[in-house]
Amino acid sequence: MSAKRLTEALIKGLKPEPGKRLELSDAACLGLRLRASGDVKTWTFFAWPKGADKPVRVTMGRYPKIKLEEARRLADQYRERLATGRTGAHGIDAPVAAGGGDMTFADLAARYIKEVERLGRKSWKAYEGYLRRPIESLGSIPAKDVKRIDLTDVLSRIAKTAPVSANRTQTVLRAMFGQAVNDGLLEVNPLAGARKIGGQEKAKDRVLSDDEIAALWRALDDDDETPAAWNIRLALKTILLTCARPGEVAAMGVAELTLEGKAPTWLIPAHRSKNGRAHLVPLSDIAHDIIHMALARTKAVGAGAHVFCSKWESAEPIARHSLSQATRRMCAKLDLQPFTPHDLRRTGATLARAEGAPRDSVAALLNHKHDDVTSVYDRYSMLAEKRDAANKLAARISRIVGMKRGKRRGERDARNAAV
Repeated sequence: MSAKRLTEALIKGLKPEPGKRLELSDAACLGLRLRASGDVKTWTFFAWPKGADKPVRVTMGRYPKIKLEEARRLADQYRERLATGRTGAHGIDAPVAAGGGDMTFADLAARYIKEVERLGRKSWKAYEGYLRRPIESLGSIPAKDVKRIDLTDVLSRIAKTAPVSANRTQTVLRAMFGQAVNDGLLEVNPLAGARKIGGQEKAKDRVLSDDEIAALWRALDDDDETPAAWNIRLALKTILLTCARPGEVAAMGVAELTLEGKAPTWLIPAHRSKNGRAHLVPLSDIAHDIIHMALARTKAVGAGAHVFCSKWESAEPIARHSLSQATRRMCAKLDLQPFTPHDLRRTGATLARAEGAPRDSVAALLNHKHDDVTSVYDRYSMLAEKRDAANKLAARISRIVGMKRGKRRGERDARNAAV
């Protein structure tokens, strides 16, 4: 590792070779190091205390959020604390970065979401949703003054109606505060070691019965009486018929569809797939018809890129949480045992298995990833097997809700001929 006097110009010009990492030691500040990998440049403090059997390394934050002058100031503080024996759980107490004391909880949340999005994580939108209620309650409070009791109060209110959501919110908050401590903005993480406010979660196993499916399908066909807009109702049907994840269906793009011919498909791109692998979904006759209906309505309101467009902003897709909200309203009106949009995915998989689809075929339709050595080499898409499972699922649903499949296929062929 090379040591040289760092300058702002030198730091800005650092461009490591693809796949490699540079680490420079600042000759003007003992212990201060800069790691550069890709476009990410991170400050660290490194020291080997006298008599210690291992070194101390602390990640201080990223450049340019922390400039060279500020990094040197922090490194001086770390070195002084180490010399005076003020050490903590990670070997050394963290000083607070300049300006960190003025940061509100809302500022901290916005900073965290921006960082998660910058790193390319698909979860940033979900994180943003989980942080909404904490921001409403604590947004104006200085981040350094937020205590565990403040956070548990907010989480307890969420847990009264949505314990799982409370646990997810707590996880995001703990990670957010942990990142702030890691970057030197705060001294402590108020949720470190806290128990789950929503309690221990159980594995989900809700599967709708045939009677519930029939009642739900009739409600989804009702434009006047069902408390859900057309885009939500058609999206919920699509989840059941494709076994896709609700978020993947909500953001379905027109460009992802191949509807012509006798073997229509929907390609979920890797960046929208939970396991990071592109997933080709075969569309049964019924799923094909429903997507066509959605496209016709989308075209009527002037939208184009998304199949299930938002009623508030037609250029955007429906929000994932809109599916959950509509489902809760329908359960209350239909007097159904509560279920979630994700339960429709589980229900679809169960129906396909009950209709005779092999387990491996249903797993492929669900886009479940096998983490073994064979999966690295086996790239067979199982499209034929997935299509068989999708068609068996459609046949089962057709019987449950009383559809006439032959009539629907004729309608589809006529529509394709007209396109």
